[in-house]
Amino acid sequence: MSGSSVTTASGQILGSVFKRGRVNLEDEPRPDRPVEVTNDQTSEAVRQLVVKHRRMKVSEMAKALDISGGSVHTISHDRLGMRKLSARWVPKCLSDDLKAVRASMCQALLKQWSRDATNFMERIVTGDEIWVHHYDPETKEQSKQWTGFASFRPKRFKTQPSAGKVMATIFWDTKGVLLIDYLPRGQTITGEYYSDLLDCYSCQTSWKDHRRCAAPT
Repeated sequence: MSGSSVTTASGQILGSVFKRGRVNLEDEPRPDRPVEVTNDQTSEAVRQLVVKHRRMKVSEMAKALDISGGSVHTISHDRLGMRKLSARWVPKCLSDDLKAVRASMCQALLKQWSRDATNFMERIVTGDEIWVHHYDPETKEQSKQWTGFASFRPKRFKTQPSAGKVMATIFWDTKGVLLIDYLPRGQTITGEYYSDLLDCYSCQTSWKDHRRCAAPT
């Protein structure tokens, strides 16, 4: 039987259709949604939804516009050039003034680098704070011990930081640590604290000659 032949079942169906008055072989219009939905009107509707609801899901947009999720994906990516990204974590939300201060500092560093690029990095001193706990927790590797094949796995309980913690401020340059200061209990890190710390240390010792030492009290 050739590929263009009509099967017996198909012939019976066509015969019954023509008996009911059908006079042509063309497909009749269907009440379904049109095949092509990625037109300008639908694309604009998707764009408005995205602008109004930045976190709206593809399934929610498809339901609101009565189109498929694949069509929403095609419109948003191919026609509108959009993509959905997760929010990036940043340590601080900087105000315009803080951004201006950082931009000014970067410009000053660039000027110093242009004047003396060879020794630029050796002149930079930076610092940071870290909480230091008053206990030394045991690592997973340190907790290993020999046991028999029939023995149960040893248990290791969580260590409680009962002794407390202290804030350590550390300054360093390209050659290593310059200063370690431990914040007294009840105080907080402020600009005034930094200023007093650096003034007190600079007037009593040289940063370059004395490394990895505690600040004088």
